[in-house]
Amino acid sequence: MSTLHADIEVRELITCAAVAVGRAGRVFASGLDWTVRPGEWWWIEGANGSGKTTLLATVLGELPALAGSITLHPWISDGGMLATVAQLDELQPTLPLAVEEYVALGLPGGRGDRASVLVAVADVGLEPGRSYWALSGGQRQRARIARALARRPALLVLDEPFNHLDGESVAACLRACERRRADGLAVLCVAHRPPGAAATGRVLLGDGRFSVESS
Repeated sequence: MSTLHADIEVRELITCAAVAVGRAGRVFASGLDWTVRPGEWWWIEGANGSGKTTLLATVLGELPALAGSITLHPWISDGGMLATVAQLDELQPTLPLAVEEYVALGLPGGRGDRASVLVAVADVGLEPGRSYWALSGGQRQRARIARALARRPALLVLDEPFNHLDGESVAACLRACERRRADGLAVLCVAHRPPGAAATGRVLLGDGRFSVESS
């Protein structure tokens, strides 16, 4: 049960039954029976082009499932308690932007709980007043994850978040996410080579099929 909102009992965030995913009518993988619950961490693994990112897009409703059914808790389907970190940053250098301001962009309307922003920034090991544009690539990825965590989501979706990061940055990002799992945060993380971290299970894509392994 999630403790993100103590007055609401949540046991399942995502339920997939016999799901097939693909694009333009071409099936990448099929046969997915999978349930994501609060506090779980799932690695999504497979070779390049196997359909990992397509699975995320399908689960989140950005692409239609080619077979089967997907049920999302309203927290996820309406986006209110969903946070995502994509592979690429969409921002371009323009006006001065401090790390704290960048992280606050993830909050509704760019405004919200400053305390949650500062906690998220500290958890990934950054300084709130430092220029975002002066950060290294690994530090910017820390800031992206802090931006997502500041929303206090029920589900965090990470798409290859550790590419080209040094060990220190990977460790900082993992620690920040792990701290919130005790409060019910569920994490879906696409990774070609998952780093060491506590995990509930893995969804493997290969030879056109899904395989779900839970620990």
